[in-house]
Amino acid sequence: MEVMIALSIMALIFWSIHLVVGNAIAAKLMVTNRIADQSQGRQVVEWLADRVRQAGFRASAGSTIPRCRNGIVSQDPLYYPTTSSLSITADVNNDGTAETRTFKVENIGGIPAVTESVTDCTAGATTSDQPVTDTTSVRVQSLAFAYFDASGTAVTNLTTPAAIQTIRTVQVTVVVRALGGQLGPTDQTWTTEIALRNP
Repeated sequence: MEVMIALSIMALIFWSIHLVVGNAIAAKLMVTNRIADQSQGRQVVEWLADRVRQAGFRASAGSTIPRCRNGIVSQDPLYYPTTSSLSITADVNNDGTAETRTFKVENIGGIPAVTESVTDCTAGATTSDQPVTDTTSVRVQSLAFAYFDASGTAVTNLTTPAAIQTIRTVQVTVVVRALGGQLGPTDQTWTTEIALRNP
């Protein structure tokens, strides 16, 4: 009888330890996943800010390719900035070759992601298109751009070169949704303002 009681007490102790350790592991995984999801939003905003800040670096006003004449593309209507996409020209890699880079949201395998399309400033150049966000863990709900001149006034006329060339600050807002988890999908909004280095 004493052996049975001792075994029951030991089983209860082991079950309690298992429960505590299991809950601790689950909590750690939830926190780790939440941090990773939040990092996605923050990282994409910081990454976009780094790219946009360089707009105009080694862009050439005398380029034979209209999209390559200004930091924020203002000479080619196909690349004009909008509230949901932005095209800049810069030598982002500092390798002597300016490229036009377009940022927007596209579906990659049915999942919305921030993408970067890159076309160098040569005649007949091809475009490479790649996702910036991780489509296995995050869905991008929206990517929004707002534009401001040197006095901080919003630039809303995005259809004429003269108006586009007054842009000195770009505001980027990204909303990402983490996929799943015990609490279900959660949205996070990240915003930053970028002052152009080479207006």
